[in-house]
Amino acid sequence: MAGDDALVPATAEEVEALRVEASEIEQLAGAGGGTTRALAAVALASQWLVSRRTKAINEAVEIVARAVDASQGVVIRRDPERAELHEVRGGWLSSKAVSRVKWFNFQRLEAASLEEALVAGRPIVTRRGVNSASFDEFLESEGHGTLYMVPLTSTGGDYWGLLVMSWPDIGYHPSSQTTAVIRTLAASISGAIAGRAAHRLQLDAERQLAEVQRQDSLDVMAAGIAHDFGNVLQVLSGQLSILERTLPMELRAADKSIAAMHHSVDRARQLVTTLRLYSGGEPIAMGPFDIAAAVATAADMARDLAASHVTIDSRSVAERCRRGSGPDGCVALGNEDLFVQVVLNLAINASEAFGEQPGRITIDMSSNGQEFVVEVADD
Repeated sequence: MAGDDALVPATAEEVEALRVEASEIEQLAGAGGGTTRALAAVALASQWLVSRRTKAINEAVEIVARAVDASQGVVIRRDPERAELHEVRGGWLSSKAVSRVKWFNFQRLEAASLEEALVAGRPIVTRRGVNSASFDEFLESEGHGTLYMVPLTSTGGDYWGLLVMSWPDIGYHPSSQTTAVIRTLAASISGAIAGRAAHRLQLDAERQLAEVQRQDSLDVMAAGIAHDFGNVLQVLSGQLSILERTLPMELRAADKSIAAMHHSVDRARQLVTTLRLYSGGEPIAMGPFDIAAAVATAADMARDLAASHVTIDSRSVAERCRRGSGPDGCVALGNEDLFVQVVLNLAINASEAFGEQPGRITIDMSSNGQEFVVEVADD
């Protein structure tokens, strides 16, 4: 374009075609495709202008064509400490970063400092006054003598990055028509970023709502199961009591089956309590409980559920408590049912890890006088 010295005014049809092209750029940028799509639209505009440079067009169009054809527009996307520069070359967006630039290394900007310009939301024009070794090396290697930077900001003033236009001529100063077009492109890119961000926020809100609704459904289901299962246990417990009363005394003393069934019903009630706690239908009751007794309960339940070739040993806990772990022995403050359930889950998970192989699970405990630590280990 630099070699086109003879210029004649553009026709009305050419000017109208440029306006249509600009409208298509704005539509592409606003279609939710994000920054890359907006830059692709800029590249398409560049190709369109370059393809018509053999036709002499009016001064305004010539300035835009010269600006896009003789430069590479780059977007600097900000992260907490550094920014990446991505070049637009030959109508396509480069996939790799050209350089990384520390924000505080921008110095000696002609119109104002970069920070002041960003705060004020003003575009800036700079010559070779960008004082950063890596960025200056980039400018030298690519022959960029003049940069024009436009902040990409949201309607709320949030800063997202820069649209940078560059020219090889150190003494070149963009005209008002050129800067107006670049600002329009920056506004289109900002709009695309804003639309993308809003869409992402909407998706996040929808996911959070779906998760809350799913959790509510699980809570309702757990509460319903706990209620129905509790009713069944009530019937079983009543029938066991009737059976126990009707048996002759000598059979009651000899038969351990009824006692075992009562024990199983009590364990099932603990599971019902856990379900109610999970569903939020019952407050978590905190109180003192004996750790040795709770561990023994969990170990007994684990033995019933684990395979016969897995041995579960919790004797060390009882032994430590008999020796005394503090002024109150092995009494802890918490919810006993939840404690039993946690120890039981750990023991069952450990037993399942053995598969068909024989194994041994040890439940142990230690204390520093302030808190208890219960460990479930497999050999």
